[in-house]
Amino acid sequence: MPSRTGGGDDNLAKRIARPAREEKEPGVLTVDQAHRLLRRAGEFELLPYMALGLFAGIRAAELMRLDWAAIKSDERMIVIGADIAKTRSRRVIPINDTLAAWLALCLKPSGPVVDQKSFLKRFPQLKHAAGIKHWPNNALRHSYASYHLAAYMNPIQTAHFMGHVGGTEMLHSHYKGLVSKTEADRFWALRPSPSSAPKAPEIATAN
Repeated sequence: MPSRTGGGDDNLAKRIARPAREEKEPGVLTVDQAHRLLRRAGEFELLPYMALGLFAGIRAAELMRLDWAAIKSDERMIVIGADIAKTRSRRVIPINDTLAAWLALCLKPSGPVVDQKSFLKRFPQLKHAAGIKHWPNNALRHSYASYHLAAYMNPIQTAHFMGHVGGTEMLHSHYKGLVSKTEADRFWALRPSPSSAPKAPEIATAN
């Protein structure tokens, strides 16, 4: 007669090794998708969100709390304070030439970078306008990491700018080889055209 205490079927099931969950590769936007987003973002007042996410790798939650005062355009740097950083550790991100070109279209002295009240409505509208049906999780930050690593081949620098802690193992295992050097060069060469600038409100003229 089998014992009712220990060694039963329940314990046997616990001893069977479960298969390891296969990790999916990070979703990365193509250069053409990034270009379409940037080109249409001004219409939905989301150009700062797109530019800072794509070209500085700032986390979405951090962008929602970021103030324009933290963006030091004259000093070419962005200060992510400990009060808004996910890791609660202050970090500084340099403003590269690509980001500087896009920020020049929308830079403000102070105030929230993202209007949280309108974001949930306008973000889906922008994705639709850019023709993007599938939006990968953390697409902007993953794209930055992949293109930055492929272009500069400096995982320590990329990890530092992204605020990764614990070395470069995550970069190597998640982002290495996702995009080619040629694609990365195209990504960092993206520049605004006149149609990318936010449209100014029409001003009525007196008759």
